[in-house]
Amino acid sequence: MIVINKDIMVALSIDGAFGNTVEQWDTKEKLFASGFTGNVYIRIRGGRVGGVFIKNLPICKVAKKVAQLVKKGHSEKDLYFGEWISPKLAIMNCELCRSERYLELRYSRLKMTQREAFRMTGKLQAKNAHGLTAEYILRSVTDEWSFNVIMELLEKYPDSVIEFTIYKRSHGTIGRDIIFWEVRNY
Repeated sequence: MIVINKDIMVALSIDGAFGNTVEQWDTKEKLFASGFTGNVYIRIRGGRVGGVFIKNLPICKVAKKVAQLVKKGHSEKDLYFGEWISPKLAIMNCELCRSERYLELRYSRLKMTQREAFRMTGKLQAKNAHGLTAEYILRSVTDEWSFNVIMELLEKYPDSVIEFTIYKRSHGTIGRDIIFWEVRNY
């Protein structure tokens, strides 16, 4: 399967197609109705890559932030919401895909969001590994279940990039130490 845009990716993710993800809601009303009380992030589907990302927002401030985004010209129907997990709890942020060298892994162990970590330069910049080295790195920071799900996603979405974070403890919809953020071909 090919995930050609963020709209499709968000729908698949909310539907549970990628395994363990954070709790997600495609409307503010669904978020409020869920009874969720933690902090959230707000993203815009259909936007440009690297677009709006409001992070670590207390639930009591969501309505005000949505109103601000709408006032700036964003459509409320394009917003989606997810459970915020502090990047301080992360072991490693990763992007992985298949290649003629078997696997291509881009990763960072910095305690910040993946977007922030992958924008770093110099000694702090994200690292790259390929082939069996990439597999070894993944196996060293994941349990067997998580590694198997990664490989299943690569089978189901063979030409896609899989974006995920490995954490120190369990999180997400099925309570594992890996959260899958995106599977994409865009």
